[in-house]
Amino acid sequence: MREICAEIEADRETLRQTMETQGFESLVLADPAGRIVLATDEPVAIEVLTALRSRGVRIALDDFGTGYSSLSYLNQFPVDIVKIDRTFVANLGRDSVSEIIVTAVVQLAHALHMSVIAEGIETTEQHHTVTGLGCDSSQGFYFAPPMPGNNVETLLQTGAGVGGPRLPRTEHKPDDRT
Repeated sequence: MREICAEIEADRETLRQTMETQGFESLVLADPAGRIVLATDEPVAIEVLTALRSRGVRIALDDFGTGYSSLSYLNQFPVDIVKIDRTFVANLGRDSVSEIIVTAVVQLAHALHMSVIAEGIETTEQHHTVTGLGCDSSQGFYFAPPMPGNNVETLLQTGAGVGGPRLPRTEHKPDDRT
């Protein structure tokens, strides 16, 4: 069996209901962050992800470019978001190959009507670089450390204070994927 890693944007109840109605409860392991690992055969994984997507869950391919996040997954699985692994972001400005890879991933994902998130943003320069290369969103310690969901809601309502987290100012692009 292979593991297929995806990150989902949905609450646990939606995930539980979808898995229950599709009969796939035992195939999904979910951690508190909403990340799922499907340890099953590809046809079953495709069926599970397609069922989740039909319920409005957006599927993200996490740590793209490393480990199990293979280029072939973009063709095999119903993916909405590609998350570029932090190792490529960390080398931006120091390694021209990383910039070429990030640019290629962004162009490929956009051509497939997928959004792109750059992981591991830690500096202003990295944020400006990935935004300039076309990434739709960014995440990392530059903006804020990991925090519970209720803290994120508070942060978004009150805004970032002086010396506090930085909220990204990238524009949201509508998803035109069919």
